[in-house]
This record gives sequence, C-alpha cells and structure tokens, in this order.
Amino acid sequence: GEAALHSIFAIRKDKKFESFFDFCARIDSRSVNKKVIESLIKTGGMDSLGLKRAQMFTLLDTVLDKSVRKQKKDTRQLQLFQERVQEEKAPDIEEWPAEQILYFEKSLLGMYVSSHPLRAYGAIMRVLRARKIDSLYEETSLNDVTIVGVIDKIKVVTTRRAMERMAIVKVEDESGGIEVFVFPRVFEVSVASLQRLKIVAIEGRVEPKERVPKMIASKIVCIDEVWTNTKNINIFIEKDAHNITKLREILLSNKGDIPVSFVLKNKHYSGVKVKPSRKFHLHLDPQVIEDITQVVGEENLSLTL
Repeated sequence: GEAALHSIFAIRKDKKFESFFDFCARIDSRSVNKKVIESLIKTGGMDSLGLKRAQMFTLLDTVLDKSVRKQKKDTRQLQLFQERVQEEKAPDIEEWPAEQILYFEKSLLGMYVSSHPLRAYGAIMRVLRARKIDSLYEETSLNDVTIVGVIDKIKVVTTRRAMERMAIVKVEDESGGIEVFVFPRVFEVSVASLQRLKIVAIEGRVEPKERVPKMIASKIVCIDEVWTNTKNINIFIEKDAHNITKLREILLSNKGDIPVSFVLKNKHYSGVKVKPSRKFHLHLDPQVIEDITQVVGEENLSLTL
C-alpha cells in the first residue's frame, strides 16, 4: 500500500539500496510486509538490485526471517554501529519464463512493463494477415478481419430467447482494444480458449458503431493451436519471381493434411487460385513457415483458419 511505499522512499532517501539483502535488512517490516515485497519482485520494482526475480522470490522467506530477527536483536541491544547484513548465496536458478513475468505484471499493475506477450508471435500474426486493433476504428463498413490479441475481460451472459450462453470479450493488442461478441454457436466450441490473459487469434466481422467498432467472432483459436487449426495455406506465385523447384521440395518433404492453394499474381491470371493434388498437402509448424517464407517472401504467404 501507500504507507509501505512512503516508508521505502524515506529509507532510500538516506542511502540507496545496495542489494536485495540490503533492502530486506533496512526496510521497516511493520510497514513493508512480505506481500508488498513479493509484489515489487513480480512487477520488476527490484530488478536494479542485482538478482533475477526468480532468485529474489526464492530467497525472500529466509532473508526476511533473518532480517527481522536481527532488527529485534539490534533494538534490544541498542547498538550504535549495527552489523552489516549477512548475504545469502543466491540460488543458481533460471529466471521465470517470459510468459509468467508478463502475467505477474499485468495481474498486479494492469499493464505490461518489460515487454508485450504478442511480440513473441509476430511471424504468426503476419501470415494470418492480422489487423492492428486501432486500424479497425477507421472502418466505415462491414468487413471480415482477423485479429490477434490478449483477452483482458470476459463477460458470460445467457440469451433470453434460447437460454444459451454467449460472451462479450475485451481483446487487446499493443495498439488498442475492442469488444468481441461471441454468440452461442462459436462460444460452444471456443469456451476452452476464453480465459483471461490468453492469447487468441479471432476471425470475424467488424461492425462500425458510433465510431467505436464491435467485432462478431466466427472463429477463435488459441495462438499456440493455430498450426493445427489452419484450414488452408495460400502461396502467392509470380512467374519467374520464385524458386519453384525449391518450393516443391519443401512441400513434398513436409507432407500433411492441410490443403495448399497457389494464387497467381501475373497480369493475365491475377487472383486465379490453383489447388494442387493431395500429395502437396502440408504438415504445418513454425519451421515450415520459415522455409516457405525464405522462398516466396512473407508478403506472399497467408493462412486461413
């Protein structure tokens, strides 16, 4: 709370904290309790003290216990020159996964600080041709779009007529947020994906409404399940512009169940879609996407969910 912060600022004004151990030794445990310190660790407020967040969190109980006992001893003895706190050896452990760090930041602060979870999915967003949410505010007519975002809020309601469940979901990306209406049919098959702070790809229709767009979802897929939920791979081909032999090798060495469509880009047959035989159907994963991109370019590849 506010009292804890004021206490920390007052102590730091005399002398900056030299380390995590120095911090725990000097704070007033009556004002700054364990929960406050945990929150500071989780949100990055103590990153400047030389240890990983995971290390500080693991050490916290031991270090606080020793600091409190030492403070009581010093108070009883009225020591003029207090001993320097004995520093524990930091455990040799990995930092928390990026997803966990961002989850703590968003949960405690309502915002991301160290990064944004969508930055790890830039390649997927590009091949899905995902729109930035703020660009949807420029729409003046109904349009089918794909967005990728983090679920911030979920409100589940029951329809009056059929008494079926549906949801109104607030989805955010780095540019802004939008309300997505998930009607009963889509809700039924997507309910497992509708969890706060989950990253999802959403296909649907944008409806401009009083300058604040709404989106009607037709499909919702967890970002990590995009590969297994792709219905079609579109590869845009321009005559003599791509190494077709290399592309053929990639397709034949990654056989799977996902259909491939070649979309022609030459002036006589622009937009014509050619669907090859099943032997060119693909197994899809990030490496296959990278390999195809190297041949045709990112702008000539898209996925349909």
